[in-house]
Amino acid sequence: MESIARNTTVRIDDVALAFTAGMGTERVLVSAIIPCLNEELTLGICISKAFNAFSMRGIKGEVVVGDNGSADKSVEIAQKLGARVVHQPVKGYGAAISAAVEAAEGKYLIMADADDSYDWSQLGDFVDALEQGAELVMGDRFAGGIQPGAMPSLHRYLGNPVLSTIARCLHNSPVRDFHCGMRGFTREAFLKIGARSPGMEFASEMIINAHRAGLAIREVPIKLYPDKRNRAPHLRSFRDGWRHLRLIIAHAPDTMYLVPGLTLLIAGIAGLAALAAGPVRIGGWYFGIHFVALSAMATLIGLSAILFGMLAKVAIAIYHPVYSGRIVPWLARGRPLEWLVFSGGVLAAAGFAADVSLALHWIFVGGPMEQSVHLTFVVTTICVAGMSMVLSGFVLKLLLDTLSSRRDSSPPAALPAEIQAANGAAEKPFLSVVMPVHDGAAWIGATLDSLAAEPTDGLEIIIIDSSPTNATSAIVERFLHRPAFRLLRRKDLAPWQSKTNLGVELAAADYVCILHQDDLWLPGRIEATRRWLEDLPEAALHLAPTAIVDRHGRRMGCWNCPLPSDKVLESDFLLERLLVQNFVSVPAPIFRRNAWLACGGMDERLWYTADWDIWAKLAVAGPVIYHQEITTAFRVHGDSLTVTGSRDANEFRSQMQTVLERHLDRLSARSRRRIESAARASISVNVSLAAASAGDLKALLRAARIMLSLGPTGLRRYLRDSRLRERVMCRLRAKLTGAF
Repeated sequence: MESIARNTTVRIDDVALAFTAGMGTERVLVSAIIPCLNEELTLGICISKAFNAFSMRGIKGEVVVGDNGSADKSVEIAQKLGARVVHQPVKGYGAAISAAVEAAEGKYLIMADADDSYDWSQLGDFVDALEQGAELVMGDRFAGGIQPGAMPSLHRYLGNPVLSTIARCLHNSPVRDFHCGMRGFTREAFLKIGARSPGMEFASEMIINAHRAGLAIREVPIKLYPDKRNRAPHLRSFRDGWRHLRLIIAHAPDTMYLVPGLTLLIAGIAGLAALAAGPVRIGGWYFGIHFVALSAMATLIGLSAILFGMLAKVAIAIYHPVYSGRIVPWLARGRPLEWLVFSGGVLAAAGFAADVSLALHWIFVGGPMEQSVHLTFVVTTICVAGMSMVLSGFVLKLLLDTLSSRRDSSPPAALPAEIQAANGAAEKPFLSVVMPVHDGAAWIGATLDSLAAEPTDGLEIIIIDSSPTNATSAIVERFLHRPAFRLLRRKDLAPWQSKTNLGVELAAADYVCILHQDDLWLPGRIEATRRWLEDLPEAALHLAPTAIVDRHGRRMGCWNCPLPSDKVLESDFLLERLLVQNFVSVPAPIFRRNAWLACGGMDERLWYTADWDIWAKLAVAGPVIYHQEITTAFRVHGDSLTVTGSRDANEFRSQMQTVLERHLDRLSARSRRRIESAARASISVNVSLAAASAGDLKALLRAARIMLSLGPTGLRRYLRDSRLRERVMCRLRAKLTGAF
């Protein structure tokens, strides 16, 4: 750290810690958002400049670093200087910023790079603009000045001006410097912007979505300085330039599809109408068959552009959380499928009939074909256009149904807490409980009773029911008088992974847990959870053991994790043990919502091992801790997915192998060599045990041979990490008592 201080004009000291302590419990006004990947030479400079700027203005601020997997001392430097570090395993500039913003607490958020090319001491200009009513404040490097060597000539004179000009034209934007990396925004504005791109194109998407949402945008002049790093920049000129360009074009359906399409369609129809009967002369110019072909081409391209433009606008409305426009609401209110199918069908049938009539005339009557070539072009074009309308109508209906279901499944209570607060909604919950439910009438009553027995203040319980009948919902409705309980009926989301992903997306709390319809909470769950989160709020995942109960709720044993308790776990250590066997019971963990979303949620293709996959993702998404307290119960019974899902041996094996192969490469070479044989053996043992449970007793011998083949060290590792004895004995007890 001393070497950094000697080589800069900014002194790095304890100003951050002193400033933070001096502000007491005052609410954070400004969050400085810094994306970071191996920036140890300059990150400290930026953090100190930001804290000094907060101090000079007398405001409470924080620095949140979105770390994208730094292998140097960046994280250590940030934490030493008082910044909060959010780990983002998903690679990319946009992903790092999104993770940091999700964790930020400020009313205003200012973002800039970590290479000291932007002057963080200028953040006051952005705060002033935000205080004056702007919702998004863009820096303008061309107005403020670009220092010699700060920007490559290719970017300064070609890349930035050309891309910014294209974006301004296509999106009717006044923003001059479209790709400036220093910008400020309010928390509510960022939610309305809803940018999703993980890479550098995130910068363009922010502005495009801000215009679409009707936000107030201002620009402030800033200087750009040469960066102080000693490595090549993360930006790749042509790759990232193309990613910006394709996003700019894809998000401009009006100017790229609808307007050119309408122009071509009108011109094409006019040409076909004029030339249908044969060649014409206008002012000495001869218009014959070639112009008929051009008119047909213009008609079909124009119609396709209009149809694709409508599809693009509906897709954008699905994609973007705040959409303003006339076409999509008009399509949603009307019956576009019926209109397109009817009118397109009439055109296609008429064109086809005319084509057949002309063909029959040539076959049976004869005569020169040249006289009807123009008309043949016209009726063929009509037939093709009609079929395009019919097929597009069905695709449009699918997109409109998706848009409608998303809006229907997002009631006001499901809006993020920041918007709830802005609208005067209820206090933000500290924990969201997501319950995916399907035909759960036999269990759901006891499960909800276990929830209701706990103090529900600060809880949000989201129950997503896909049952084909109302039997389960009828039981749930008995609990809906309590403010914490919410029921969402989604018969289209049968897989529990889909319902879980939706529930996490809708969750208003920063922390989430999952509770299946047949599992239970035990007394003291809320008290323990509050204590865990207070002790380590930055953890991506809190793990705990689970009691195992039979179908009648009688305790059969305990589901422990082979982990040391009450200490932050190294990700390599945790993943090494987790890949031997999934030892995480679904009802026990508490996880950060932003970490789940950053990981991409559950893989819905893995209907059996999706939970194992997501725990492995979260294991490297941030700090993980294992607590000793048992606060949940996992129910074993013959109808559970754990049992029924393992009956197809080939698919069962395939799903486990998919997860193992996906995450083995995350381990160091040494860790992989240590556990790979035990992990692969564990899969084979699991398949054999599933076969034995289904009645194939010879499978027990196969399982024994597989375990013995590991040798003493491998067998000891397998037995420790797989919890084989616990799993088998609990189910055996339940079977012997007839309660399985």
